[in-house]
Amino acid sequence: TIDTGFELDALTPQQLATARADDIPAAVLRQLNKAVRNERVVAVWRERKDHWGRTLVFASNIDHADRLQEMLEKAGADCRVLHSGVGDRSEVLDWFRTHDGEAVLVSVGMLNEGVDLPKAETAFLVRATTSPVLMQQMIGRVLRGPKANGSAEAHIVHFRDNWVNLPDVLSPRELLPVR
Repeated sequence: TIDTGFELDALTPQQLATARADDIPAAVLRQLNKAVRNERVVAVWRERKDHWGRTLVFASNIDHADRLQEMLEKAGADCRVLHSGVGDRSEVLDWFRTHDGEAVLVSVGMLNEGVDLPKAETAFLVRATTSPVLMQQMIGRVLRGPKANGSAEAHIVHFRDNWVNLPDVLSPRELLPVR
């Protein structure tokens, strides 16, 4: 878990109700796309880029994903983006599956279900959620294991923010089996 030091504005009563019933509203998630926070994400990747291997980055929206891709590429990552604005999504997925060496794939909602990327070793959880299903889907992308042609080791990097009045934001630890 990486503390971002980033504090989000207090949610309105309606936003709180939506976050608790479903997930954090898009208008609130847009606050996560801030330069200082994005720089922290890139710094964490850069500090241990040889350790992370094939990395999936879960962003909060399209603008956030595009900005993270741009910043990661400047930091030396071989990086692609995958979201509803990308023309040939299968080409991007094929690149990640077959690329030699390190690869970083930044996504918005495209890797949550129905996608098998067994070579993915690391998940950067840059997008916050109150949905146990969504959290399980994000961390599940890198928890394939050798029986499913995945890695024996996986890294889940959770970027934790300071939510002023939303204590329900999930941590992956809440859903992982206790060892």
